[in-house]
Amino acid sequence: MFAERLVHMDLKGAPPRPAFLRAIFPLFRQWGATGICLEWEDMLPYSGRLACVRHPQAYSPREVKEILAAATDAGLEVIPLVQTFGHLEFVLKHPRFSALREDPGSAHDLCPLHPQTAALARELLDQTLDLHPGVRAVHLGGDEVRALGRHPATARAIAARGRAAVYRRHLDPLLARAAARGVRALIWDDMLRGWSVSELRPLRGRVELVIWGYAPELLPRLSPGLWRRYQAAGLSLWGASAFKGACAEDTLWVDGGNRARNHAAWAACGRQRKLTGIILTGWSRFTHFSTLCELLPAGLPHLALGLAILRRGRFTDDLRRRIFVGLGLGDMPFAHARTEEIISLPTGNFPGAAVFRLAGKLQGARQLMRQVEEHQCFQYPPRNGGRVDAALVRCDARRAARAGRIARAAAAELPAALSPVLPPFAAREFLDVQARQLIAVTRHAQTLARRLTRSKATRRKERT
Repeated sequence: MFAERLVHMDLKGAPPRPAFLRAIFPLFRQWGATGICLEWEDMLPYSGRLACVRHPQAYSPREVKEILAAATDAGLEVIPLVQTFGHLEFVLKHPRFSALREDPGSAHDLCPLHPQTAALARELLDQTLDLHPGVRAVHLGGDEVRALGRHPATARAIAARGRAAVYRRHLDPLLARAAARGVRALIWDDMLRGWSVSELRPLRGRVELVIWGYAPELLPRLSPGLWRRYQAAGLSLWGASAFKGACAEDTLWVDGGNRARNHAAWAACGRQRKLTGIILTGWSRFTHFSTLCELLPAGLPHLALGLAILRRGRFTDDLRRRIFVGLGLGDMPFAHARTEEIISLPTGNFPGAAVFRLAGKLQGARQLMRQVEEHQCFQYPPRNGGRVDAALVRCDARRAARAGRIARAAAAELPAALSPVLPPFAAREFLDVQARQLIAVTRHAQTLARRLTRSKATRRKERT
């Protein structure tokens, strides 16, 4: 059904330590993956004029070699992903390259008509391939070029030649460069979904389209008409699902039900359509400037299940149970988990399992606070005319206090759990964003509750 099953790793958020990657790559292979798609972003050790775009804590060239060797040793093909059009904030945020923006107010997209754009995109591709000797394919990104047409020069070109022609004008030299270096090229498909067959046909044999769909149902976005146009153009097609990072920008916990349904939908699609393979995406940030979403350990059980669904062609609850029991998680809550269940998860037997368990505790604290915050929005002053339901407020105070205890306990354990998984800078970010800010919210809720439930006599005395 899917001859190729690649695990996508988004390294622009919480990039794992090389030792952790060495530990999980054999599991990927054991679970049914045939390769990995590495989206390095600013974690790749760019050099020369691109040295400014790399993260201060980027992987070293030696670490990149170690990671690639570990993947090869595990029997996994490596396909690097380098953004070359949109999602280039990590490059265009720098003054040296800001003039190449499609929209001066956004670092997201390159202007395809700027005279220096082609050289920059080619250099990103060349340095990426130089650091990946022997790879057979490269992913050029190309998705969500949202600002295309905002630059006056681009707008004039689109008006004269059409959006597809302008997009191809930027893409064609990159495809030629990839071919000259002996590698196949892949791109995301979303910018091509409105193209006609005649506009698509020049790409036949030059690029492979990766059709991404992360929702539990692939229709209506991936309509039958879209598939017909791609197939009529003779394009080689891949699918792309998501095992994490496809819900909200600050999600902490994977919605297992939606992820399983998404993979089941792609399994059904694979039975009906000719696809070269599928990429199971695992996003860490929605954009370069976004907050962290789910960490890799939080998604590993859902990756294992997703690969099993794709190999077997369908989802069953027995399959879910066997996968989770095999990971030491027992009959883990799958979707819409109750707080009591999610804060009491067993410690699994896979790398990063301690982080997974503690993420469950933080999610449980979040769920408690979500109830409090709903009451604050609709049943607290000043939103309700100044009325105070003291019983409700006291109940919320107890709920917030419990959430705070759970979050503080998790925060105390997290440094030791995160240490073998993430470098210090990434662990600090996760602790600050997902644990300490949550603890601060619980304290604020308790302070607010105390203020609202003080007696009228006490409030009069304080005023005088």
